[in-house]
Amino acid sequence: MKKIIFLCMLTVMSSASIFAISEPGASERILKLFHQDFPKIEKPVFYDLGDSYMVYYKKNDSSSGRVYYDTKGAMVKTLKYYGESELDPFIRGKVADKYTDKKIFGVTEVLSDDEHSYNIVLEDAKYWYTIVSDETGSIRRVSKLKKT
Repeated sequence: MKKIIFLCMLTVMSSASIFAISEPGASERILKLFHQDFPKIEKPVFYDLGDSYMVYYKKNDSSSGRVYYDTKGAMVKTLKYYGESELDPFIRGKVADKYTDKKIFGVTEVLSDDEHSYNIVLEDAKYWYTIVSDETGSIRRVSKLKKT
């Protein structure tokens, strides 16, 4: 019970920092940059993280993402969340070859200056598997969790 209370308190304290005050007009400037880079995205949600900014968007019912900007407005990282059908065919083929009896449940694509990876969740009847692939198709398993 103490762990649950501690986690709740930690969540409240960390979420309070999301709404830190920033320079006037920063949100409008970041949203303008976002719309220049992603003109087809409607209704993005802006978050001031204090030392950076994040814009969350939904592309359709099956994909969404987050774009992180520094305080000067430079894009520093993107996260895209999507399903198997949107995964790069090369990576999808590598996963299918290595995990023949598993189904791709979801993908998080991470792109920044020093990283381009695919965090992929696989499933079978008994387990969830998290694997990571780089853009060359090199795959490693990160975790295996039993379904309950």
